[in-house]
Amino acid sequence: MKTKEMAQKVGPFGGNKGDAFDDGVLGYTGVKKVTVAENGNGVDCIKIEYEKDGTFETHAWKRYRNTQRDEYITSIQGTYSNVARYNTTIVKTLTFKTSHGRTSPMFGNTAIFSTDFVVEGKAGAKLIGFHGRSGSALDAIGAHFFASASPLKHIEPRGGFGGNAWDDGVYDGVRKISVGLNCGNVSYVRFKYVKGSTSVKHSHGKMSEEPKEFKVDYPNEYVTSVEGTYNFCGDVTSLTFKTSKERVSTGFGRSSSVPTPVAPVPAPVPAKKLEAKGGDHGAAWDDGFYEDVRKIYVGQGDSGVSFIKFVYDGGKKLVAGDGHGKMSLFELDFPNEYIVLVEGCYDKVFGIEAEVVTMVKFKTNKRTSPPFGMDGGTTFVFEMKDHKIVGFHGKAGDYVHQVGVHVSPQTKMAQKVEAQGGKGGNQWDDGSEHDAVTKIQVGAGGIGIQYVKFDYVKNGQTEEAPLRGIKGRSIPADPFVINHPEEHLVSVEGWYSPEGLIQGLKFNSNKKSSDVIGYNDGTSFTLQVQDKKIVGFHGFAGDYVHSLGAYFAPLTSSTSLTPAKKLPALGSDEGTAWDDGAHHGVKKVYVGQGHDGVSAVKFEYVNGSEVVVGDERGKPTLLGFEEFELDYPSEYITVVHGTVDKIFGSDSAIITMLKFETNKRTSNPFGLEAGASFKVKEEGHKIVGFHGKANELLHQIGVHVLPITN
Repeated sequence: MKTKEMAQKVGPFGGNKGDAFDDGVLGYTGVKKVTVAENGNGVDCIKIEYEKDGTFETHAWKRYRNTQRDEYITSIQGTYSNVARYNTTIVKTLTFKTSHGRTSPMFGNTAIFSTDFVVEGKAGAKLIGFHGRSGSALDAIGAHFFASASPLKHIEPRGGFGGNAWDDGVYDGVRKISVGLNCGNVSYVRFKYVKGSTSVKHSHGKMSEEPKEFKVDYPNEYVTSVEGTYNFCGDVTSLTFKTSKERVSTGFGRSSSVPTPVAPVPAPVPAKKLEAKGGDHGAAWDDGFYEDVRKIYVGQGDSGVSFIKFVYDGGKKLVAGDGHGKMSLFELDFPNEYIVLVEGCYDKVFGIEAEVVTMVKFKTNKRTSPPFGMDGGTTFVFEMKDHKIVGFHGKAGDYVHQVGVHVSPQTKMAQKVEAQGGKGGNQWDDGSEHDAVTKIQVGAGGIGIQYVKFDYVKNGQTEEAPLRGIKGRSIPADPFVINHPEEHLVSVEGWYSPEGLIQGLKFNSNKKSSDVIGYNDGTSFTLQVQDKKIVGFHGFAGDYVHSLGAYFAPLTSSTSLTPAKKLPALGSDEGTAWDDGAHHGVKKVYVGQGHDGVSAVKFEYVNGSEVVVGDERGKPTLLGFEEFELDYPSEYITVVHGTVDKIFGSDSAIITMLKFETNKRTSNPFGLEAGASFKVKEEGHKIVGFHGKANELLHQIGVHVLPITN
């Protein structure tokens, strides 16, 4: 029998101050990387990345006195300037300040001509992450901040003072707890945490017996307290965990509350439970509430709704009823669509002891489902103004007897689109808590846009934001006025110079567009998010406007986009009909050429952040495809030009040439320009999809269009 090799522990060597740390050897197979930070006196910090079970686990060690346990970074000060070596502007120096009044040394080198900057959040906010731009050097740096008023706090451990200190840090929540015993005492603990979309495991102590587990239904459940006992030697003898759902783990150990480091309890969605309607029969069920409902399956039996199944965010699937009957699916366009109303009816049905739900129907912020079941009996409606439905409950047996809902306020989560242009001057931000933009004022100077000023509306009240930039000798353009609520701002087109100055701007609402203010020279950009409106702006400005970004909020049902329009296809009536449908936009066009004309076409579309590749329409030849790629979303197709002709050996005409015209340019002709010419377009619209007819060649082509302002 081969004896298992034991790890050898050597040292440590050095002083006897500070807190002990020991990463141990449990499960590690090697060291991947060691990072050492030094200060003027010696080694300041060491970070080790271990390999474990095919993954990597990092431990960093630097201990402060207890008075500095809660220290964190509050601000960054620095400078940036143009460096000839890099031919661009880079960060020259960085200095960090903490909540304990400490200031780090200045990192980097000062420059005579440089611009100062300060990165800090609201008063007392804690820096929790960084972002920026970098290439051969650090070009720009920003930070994420978290309000220090959070209830996060560190509670000192209870028990003895032996052993090595350990601290797992703070995560979003706890998913699983494992506790191992030795002679009745707690000898080993292992915690599985959640951080964003990943899981992190930490174990401590020595595992002698098979650990017992306690699972937490995160994110719907979280640990609220830990109770335990320890003996006169300081050894923990028992642990018990309680959760937000009033569950209590079995007592680990031999059987007095012992606090432990506690993360802030995440505030649950403030949902309200509305009383179920229907017959008083069957077993009660309650799914609870979630962020959103994604899918609904409804079973329709001979006498009513036989079962109902919901798929919530996070993939939770919950079923009520026995599962018989014809099944129908109602799927929501998550996360842009949500349920605002449920209506239905219930009735006494022959052969069933109590009333059953005979029909349900769902209304979203965009549409209404068909009725599932048979209309008749007592009607009910669940609806609460400015709320969405986030969960269901009721009673069910062989049929669904009752249905009720959980409702939650509709949150206005704005999406931030980063500022385009340079980073000179001072950073400004009008915020995202507005309902709409109502007026835009812009002044153009000699070398670009000298100022912008925006008026917003919030809860029916007009709010004027400060002027960004300076008036100077600028020439003010006519104000661009938006008539809220019938009209909303959907996009901004702009251009900036190599020096990072905004040269020109153009604003588009769902009803009209402004002229180009300034110059349409330089690098172009577009601020736009499909199916959303602009509710705020941010950027950088000094003597001129250096950059511009925006906040986007979902469109309400009253401001929903115009449905796409299908224009008739042109060509000959030959081949099999095909239709790619309407999308948010076209990204790329592929045209396959045959010896006599266009043999096939294929299109790449965009739906939100998803690229959709259409099928090949026609039959490609050995000549392959030629491509025409658009600069989506700032570029879009407005016209399709083509020619159609009857060739030798063919009973009907074919498409011999295609050419695509955009808002910026016109493609080269694909194919041979022969026969009768045609043009497919709708004035003031952009092309968002194609249809037609084809067999071994392309015989016909048509388009789907949307208004350009959308």
